[in-house]
Amino acid sequence: MDVGFFGLFGLLYTLFILGLFVFAIYFVISLLKFMKNKQKTDQEMNEKLNTLIEEIRYRKN
Repeated sequence: MDVGFFGLFGLLYTLFILGLFVFAIYFVISLLKFMKNKQKTDQEMNEKLNTLIEEIRYRKN
């Protein structure tokens, strides 16, 4: 069962494409998790800024 020189490259090419596909799926999932976390932290920061602005306005008056 001799695979041969070109058969080896065909196998390597298939593994490379499969690896790229798996990496792309992993990247998209990681990006979605990051954006969800970022949205949550941005909302918390906006709430804290609103509280700070209200406190500054209260102290000025």
